[in-house]
Amino acid sequence: MTTLLVPVALDVLVVREPTAPSDWARTALTRPTPPASGRVQQDLLPEPFSARESARPPGAHLHWSMPDGLTRGIADDSGATTFPPVPDRWLVVRLSGPATPGPRAVEAWLLPYAGLIDPVRVDRVLTGPTLPPPGAAPRSPLTALGHGDLGWAGYYDNVTNRFALHDELTDVTGPVAYLVLGWYTDPTRDPLRVTGEVTQQERLEELGWEIYPKPPQGQPLLERSVYHAAAVSIGWPHPRWPGDGGLLGRETDYRPTADAVALALGETLAEALAAVAAEPDDPADAARIVEALLQGALSDVTAADGPARLDAGLHQSRFGSTPATAGNEYIWQPATGAAGAAGGGSFVQVERTRPRVWHALEPALVVAGGGRSPKHGADGRYSTLGNLLCRLDDQTVRGFGVAGGDPGRGAAVLPPTPLAGLRPEYGVPPVASALLVELASLDPGSAPDLAASTATQPSPVAATRAAWWASFDPDVADPVVPPPGAVVDGALPSPVGVTPPSRPWNPLLLEWTATYLPSPRGAHDWPLGEIDFDLPAAVTEPKADTGRALRGRVMLSASAAALLDGTIDADDAERDLLSGELVGIAEQLRRDATGLVVDAPSASDSAQPPQTPRAPDFVALRAGFLRLDRARLVDGYGRYLEVLGADVPQPAPVSHGVTLAVPGHPDLAALRPRLTAPARVLLRFADASGAPRDADAGVSPVCGYLVPSLVDRTLEFFDDKGSGYGRLRPDPETVTAWEEDPGRPATLGAPPSRFLPNPLLARFADRMLAADHALATARADGHPAGTAQSALESLLRVLDTTRWTVDVTGRAGDEHLALLLGRPVAVVRAYLKVEVEDPRQPPENATRGIPVRLGTLSRAQDGLLAYCVGDDMDRLHIVDPAVALLAPGLPDEGGAVSAPGADPLTSPYVDTSGVFTVNPGVPVPVTLLMVPGSDVHLTVGLLPQKSVGLLREWTAAALSRLSPALRYGPVLHDLETTRLPLPQDVRGSWHWHRRDQPGQWRSDGVVPATPDALLPNEPSVASEGWLQVTLAPDTEYHDTAVPVRVSCVRTAHGTTVALGGYNADGTHFLIPVPDAIELMGSGRFAFFVQEPGTARAALRVVRPRHGRPYLRTVADDAWPNNLDNLRECRHV
Repeated sequence: MTTLLVPVALDVLVVREPTAPSDWARTALTRPTPPASGRVQQDLLPEPFSARESARPPGAHLHWSMPDGLTRGIADDSGATTFPPVPDRWLVVRLSGPATPGPRAVEAWLLPYAGLIDPVRVDRVLTGPTLPPPGAAPRSPLTALGHGDLGWAGYYDNVTNRFALHDELTDVTGPVAYLVLGWYTDPTRDPLRVTGEVTQQERLEELGWEIYPKPPQGQPLLERSVYHAAAVSIGWPHPRWPGDGGLLGRETDYRPTADAVALALGETLAEALAAVAAEPDDPADAARIVEALLQGALSDVTAADGPARLDAGLHQSRFGSTPATAGNEYIWQPATGAAGAAGGGSFVQVERTRPRVWHALEPALVVAGGGRSPKHGADGRYSTLGNLLCRLDDQTVRGFGVAGGDPGRGAAVLPPTPLAGLRPEYGVPPVASALLVELASLDPGSAPDLAASTATQPSPVAATRAAWWASFDPDVADPVVPPPGAVVDGALPSPVGVTPPSRPWNPLLLEWTATYLPSPRGAHDWPLGEIDFDLPAAVTEPKADTGRALRGRVMLSASAAALLDGTIDADDAERDLLSGELVGIAEQLRRDATGLVVDAPSASDSAQPPQTPRAPDFVALRAGFLRLDRARLVDGYGRYLEVLGADVPQPAPVSHGVTLAVPGHPDLAALRPRLTAPARVLLRFADASGAPRDADAGVSPVCGYLVPSLVDRTLEFFDDKGSGYGRLRPDPETVTAWEEDPGRPATLGAPPSRFLPNPLLARFADRMLAADHALATARADGHPAGTAQSALESLLRVLDTTRWTVDVTGRAGDEHLALLLGRPVAVVRAYLKVEVEDPRQPPENATRGIPVRLGTLSRAQDGLLAYCVGDDMDRLHIVDPAVALLAPGLPDEGGAVSAPGADPLTSPYVDTSGVFTVNPGVPVPVTLLMVPGSDVHLTVGLLPQKSVGLLREWTAAALSRLSPALRYGPVLHDLETTRLPLPQDVRGSWHWHRRDQPGQWRSDGVVPATPDALLPNEPSVASEGWLQVTLAPDTEYHDTAVPVRVSCVRTAHGTTVALGGYNADGTHFLIPVPDAIELMGSGRFAFFVQEPGTARAALRVVRPRHGRPYLRTVADDAWPNNLDNLRECRHV
């Protein structure tokens, strides 16, 4: 049988002197008590800063870890994570007493049922005791998670008699050495038992294991794995033993002192690491760059808007997200091949996920100098490939001695058959005897020449074996190569599985207490900045009596060092760094249950723990400061180190990342406003008609277009098809007046809403005109408000100033005529909504005003120029207050403009704050003035910045037809023929619009002027008017709507709610009416009903003034509405 020997890390803590319970932290996880039904939450973790119930007794306390490959979870397609089973039977063998004269004393223990609910141990197994009954079995195999806590197996008290053993060392003399051996009692759970298409080599790569030395070709397949560890040269009852020369029994204590530790807090791990590396005089921008470097977010920083992108990316990294529940939707799936080319296809139902929800991450903590141990997560440190070095069962060490001297045979110091007393029913692998010989070969305390030692010098063999320990530092030497002057019979194991004498220190958690100091006015004290909330202008520490006491446990890991790997030199990457999160802050502020979820045996997967009653001091949105008051590091044995607190003589310094630092208050960390429940912010383009539905490929959000002209100070209006209707122009009496486009009949004093077809576009024009009429009245009355700029002038200046910050090169298309004659602005309908998924549904969320910013000047492709909130449109909101301060004036008759900042905008029509508020759960309609082909960004600070972009298909057709009328003249032309110079690359018919008489328009076709300077025979006339082109239609695209026959309907209470039919392949579809309306609106599908012997009756959408739109067929000779004759759909 070919066996793979997998080394595991072993710690041995020797307690020699009596201790008190307060010397040990409580680390044991309380056993869960399953409820009778459903799910409950139980506090199974020990309280922070609690002491062990009793002192740890004297003796040797062995604790070994699982290989990293058995502690990695595997996520399936549903998102559930599973962990592989771990070995469930362990043998511990002890060597003690002098090796000279030998043999050494051998004792052994068996942990037969590590996977059962109540593990036991069998003592003195070399005498052959029978196995006790196994007891109750758990519902699933034992994994590294144990009861469900990620750190469960790391604590000695959790896994005693599973992966830990207490040896009382009664009547034992040193030196002492231990062999730990583990295996699977069920061979089918062994990870090397592969099936299907997975080969053993692939499985080894998945586990991160590597056979070294590499076996010869033709090696049989591995049949099982055995897990082993050794601890050598342990002194008892003192940290020395006869023959160690006063050196080899010394135990190095790896626990640091408090003054060697430093703490750093950041909103992210990268920010906390940047705070560790920062110098006191470093600028804030440098720390942000370091954080971006660690997160790999520097790729776009060199772009024109790189800093803004970087800030948005770093802000998003301060949140975690979870997917939302998926919904179903029918889509058209074109057929392949010739059928697809002919327009064939079928409707299929697919899942659509909703936007994910975000939650604020808790502050990250980095511990520098805390004594990081490689016991967990560093198995691959001795391999160039980062793998755990394993061996085969015929590669064990049989001797470790001096070249030209004593070969150091391990068997020479052991009894002839040391494990002969083990009963066959134990199932001990045959390789156990070879591994015991290896232990005696590696252990300096088992050297056969100890008699040659002196008081200050160990024996040659013992010294040679101990010299190998120096290579356990990978930077010193190759640990699988014998030291100089040594001879080794066999292949040296990975140092992962060999432990020299030491006082182990493996910090797994940091216990902390802190005080949350809320801002007096909550989030109102924090102004919303470009991306996130800014610190209050004057920070004063809140009163102590307003604080909330918080406490928790930070599970420490080597993530900080892993994040550094690949970004800095390897030497720096191995720094002593540990990290974790201050989890539980939000739960404690909400007073939510924080325990682990415990299931009843019959609990369903959808069961939820009962919700606790709302506490009086419940916090739905936190905003304030955090002060870390006390902290201590705790290792797997319960040893601890106080690093922060009033009783610590030299407490560890605490540094803060850039976004947490509070100037003038080094002990405070800024907690910017964040919701304590998951939330999302939606920004959706909506139907331009004002109907409550989202825009899509068939429903455009474009209400129309504006074309500003700074020269003549006008604003021309176009519908969503690109047809012009009129313009707003300055007027000496009413400030601003409406003027219809040339060629259209005029009605004196009629508002724009009488002509503009879109009600939202019309309302926008009406309200701007009303604002300037009010300004005219104020000026006539001598009111101070009359000194402000007009609404029309303000809008023109806002559009022009903001437009200079937009760059949509490559995205806006090549609709050149609109760009040639003016810069069109799309008027777009949208709505925004903040959704908070708080199961408690606190009433304060419904009334809380959340500040919102729409658009940003710092992103080149953000094309929002201005916007109106709600449907009143009485005020125009600008993107940033800087626009109002720096907007240049309009050009005068000579073309001169005022300098930026010389004439700030003061019109009451313009809201210059750049911020407005919304209430969660309430959709807020907005009308956006956007550059076609651009994006718009939504900033709330509480959540990551969001952006959406205009589809080109919404604007391309209109822009290709949009043609402003150019005021021109006076022009000399023939009485009968209007001949003017025209561009040659514009396809269309040119017209000259002029008034022959008041109230009457005349439109003449324009003939292109020739380059010949010929005088006409008849007298010329001079006229003023407007030059306009009617573009030739674009015939490149044609109607390709897919015909879809409806053969049945689904009704509810007499109303058609779904349409059914059959795809070409015989499968059926059932499409809800709202979805069918959207598909028809896209223009890609033509639904119809066809009665036997009749022609097709097309379906059309009826949109009543009140109520929802519905479907009916065009009336024909068969029936007024052929949907009424269709049978009821029976398929699902």
